[in-house]
Amino acid sequence: VNRKGQLGLGDNEDRFEFTVVKGLRGKGIMQVAAGGDIAMALAENGNVFTWGGIGTGIAKNRNRNESDIKDHRKLRQEKLKALEPAPQTAIGGVGEDGLNNPRLIEPLQGEGIIRIATGPNHSAAVSDGGDLYMWGDGTRGQLGTGTFSIHVSPMLVESLQDDVVATQVAVGQTHSMVLGAGENDVYSWGFSNSGKLGIGMTERMGAQHPYNKYFP
Repeated sequence: VNRKGQLGLGDNEDRFEFTVVKGLRGKGIMQVAAGGDIAMALAENGNVFTWGGIGTGIAKNRNRNESDIKDHRKLRQEKLKALEPAPQTAIGGVGEDGLNNPRLIEPLQGEGIIRIATGPNHSAAVSDGGDLYMWGDGTRGQLGTGTFSIHVSPMLVESLQDDVVATQVAVGQTHSMVLGAGENDVYSWGFSNSGKLGIGMTERMGAQHPYNKYFP
């Protein structure tokens, strides 16, 4: 199914055989993540590309203002101080409801991304320094950024910086989890209906401070 361009082939036609994504040829892709009608790819040099429907981040908002973009390099030195626009560089066109060709996520360039994950409504990336970036729908607290709102550009999850070096990340529809280095602690946050956070609660939690669950 390719109604929202989630195959990254430049059109909205369904495919029934393996087809090369020409827009990513020569990019050195080493990881792919897909969720709902969104897809992402991680290149060897740390560049992250996205395409597909309007569910999360760049594929949802092609026109952004300054407040949507954070300069994460400056965040490491002066938290929450500097904001600057980062234009998007398209390597393909726009489909009926989203991007039908891969597009570079420019705010993540130079951050040394080594892991990516995406779900139906939000996405995440982990850097080689253990930083976690998230974007998309955060109305259930699933971004862990301190708000219950939508962020159309990657945001640094600052509440993890002091104590947690992220090594792996996973996202569901309304919750997120990260694996920390050292003691291999697992942290979860977001909407805990049906107890899926594993913290003994069934409410929306973790917008400001992710809760941890130590696995035996």
